[in-house]
Amino acid sequence: MRCFKRAAFVIATMILMFFIAYNRIPGAAAQSASDEAARIAAEAAAKAKALRDKAEADRKEAEADAAAKAAKDKADAAAATKAAKDKADADAKAAREKADADAKAAAERIWKSVEADADAKAAKEKAAAAAAEPVWKSFNTDMVLVQGGTFTMGCTPEQGNDCYREETPTQEVTLNDFYIGKFTVTLAQWRVVMGNNSSGLISGNLPVEEVSWNEVQEFIKRLNERTNGNYRLPTEAEWEYAARGGNQSQGYKYSGSNNIEEVAWYESNSGKKTHPVGTKKANELGIHDMSGNVYEWVNDWYGEYSGGRLTNPQGPSSGSHRVIHGGSYSTPDRSARVSYRYRYDPGIRYGFLGFRLARSSN
Repeated sequence: MRCFKRAAFVIATMILMFFIAYNRIPGAAAQSASDEAARIAAEAAAKAKALRDKAEADRKEAEADAAAKAAKDKADAAAATKAAKDKADADAKAAREKADADAKAAAERIWKSVEADADAKAAKEKAAAAAAEPVWKSFNTDMVLVQGGTFTMGCTPEQGNDCYREETPTQEVTLNDFYIGKFTVTLAQWRVVMGNNSSGLISGNLPVEEVSWNEVQEFIKRLNERTNGNYRLPTEAEWEYAARGGNQSQGYKYSGSNNIEEVAWYESNSGKKTHPVGTKKANELGIHDMSGNVYEWVNDWYGEYSGGRLTNPQGPSSGSHRVIHGGSYSTPDRSARVSYRYRYDPGIRYGFLGFRLARSSN
C-alpha cells in the first residue's frame, strides 16, 4: 500500500511538471511534450496498476498462506487432540482391563480362601466328631450295675469318732438295682455335651469341676436328648450304698479301703489339684474316686435323717440346698468317708464340685 501511494505521488508530480512545461513551450514542441507526458503518465499508471495488482496478489497470497498455516495448525492440533484422546482411551482401557483382572484375581483368592476355610472347618469338625465318638460311647460303657439290697446309712461303727451330727441317726435303707458311673464325669465328657470347658483345665481325663447342681441338670438334659439314656444324678442313698460297695461291701471307712492313701486324692497327697479319674484303687464294685478328688452332687434336697426303715428314699420334696458327698482334693480325710455329707446352694459353683451319673436298671 505504501508503494502504491508513492507511485501515485510521483505520477502526479510528473504531470504537474509537464503541465507547467506545456504552458511555457509553444507550438510543436509543446505538443510533443504533451505527448511525452501522456506516455509517461500512461506508463506510470501502468506501473502503478502493476504495483497495485502485485500488492493485491501478495496480499491474497499472504492471506492464503495464513489460511493454509491456520488450517495446518488446526489440523495438527486436531491430530494431536485425537492422538491424546486415543492414548487416553487406550490408557483407560488398559486400566479397566487391569482392574478387572485384579478384581478377578482377588475374587479367585477369596473363593480359594473360603474353600480352604470350609475344607479346614469340615476337617476339624470331622476330627472332632471322630474324637467325640468314643467319649459318647463312654457314657454307656462306664456304667456299673449295682444290685439292690439293704444297708445301714449314716454313722456306722467303722466311722469311729469322725462322724458329724448330720450323719445321724442311722437308717435302714432298701434299694432296687441301679446303674452308677464307674468314674465321675470328665472334662472330655462335659465338652462333648455342653461345648465348653467349665474350669479352664486342659486334660480331658480330669474330673469336671466348678459346675453347679443346676448346670448338671442342663448337662443331663442334653445328654439324654442325644442318647435317650435316661441318665440322672444318683439319690443320696444310692450314692452311699455304691460308695460302701453295695452288696459286696467289706465295711470300709473310705470307699474301697480303710487306708485313704489307696483310694483317695485329698489334701495331704493331691498337691492341691485334681487328678485324672481312675488312678486310685477301685472299691468292691469296681467304682473309682468315691472318696476324694472332687465332691459329688447327688439329687436330694438336704434334710435331717429320720431314722427307721426306708425303701428307695428320694429325700425331702423341697429345700434350699442340695447334698454333696465324697470329699475332694482340697479337704481332709474326714470328709472322704463314705457316710460324710454336706450341702450347697444348687446354683453355686466351686472348684472342687463335680458329679457322677446314675441310671435306673429298667
